[in-house]
Amino acid sequence: MDLFKERIRGIRDKVIAERFPELSALEIMIDIEENSDELLGYGELTRGGYYIDVDLEMEKATDDELYGGLAHELAHIIMDEQKDDLIRLITDFIYGLGIKYRKDDKKMNFMNRGINQFIYRRCYAYVIEDERRTDLLAVEKGAGNKLLTFLEFHDRHHEKYESDDGLTASELRQILYPTIGLVSE
Repeated sequence: MDLFKERIRGIRDKVIAERFPELSALEIMIDIEENSDELLGYGELTRGGYYIDVDLEMEKATDDELYGGLAHELAHIIMDEQKDDLIRLITDFIYGLGIKYRKDDKKMNFMNRGINQFIYRRCYAYVIEDERRTDLLAVEKGAGNKLLTFLEFHDRHHEKYESDDGLTASELRQILYPTIGLVSE
């Protein structure tokens, strides 16, 4: 696992140097997890800085696939860094509600299910938009092709990316290659 963590750190540093130099002064730790519900994720450290969780499944990924996934997480960090503290607190709360209320619990009574659906529609819409904006920022920063390789890896090894997870591989192909992006999968 130490070799894998070093590999991830090297790729993280390369992505920052090539695409996100404005993050070079921030502490961004790498944390390897096993059997996570997502291949990659990020969060804020309580003392400042950020961490990126990397599922051990990503050990199967090529450097380009890791690069694309890390570019997505680093784009999240760029977007967080542009928010003031109050906006960051509010959006973190909304994001948390969107994730929490994503699934409809059949055991809920009618009233609670209605409240759940209300929160889901309002907050999860924010989550979807945030993920899609993050992917577009990674493309804008020049990491679009490598992001595409990550999305394809995700589709093969984890679960198929849906449009509410961010840009799908098909949507990203249409952005990157507008004349040939209409090829069906």
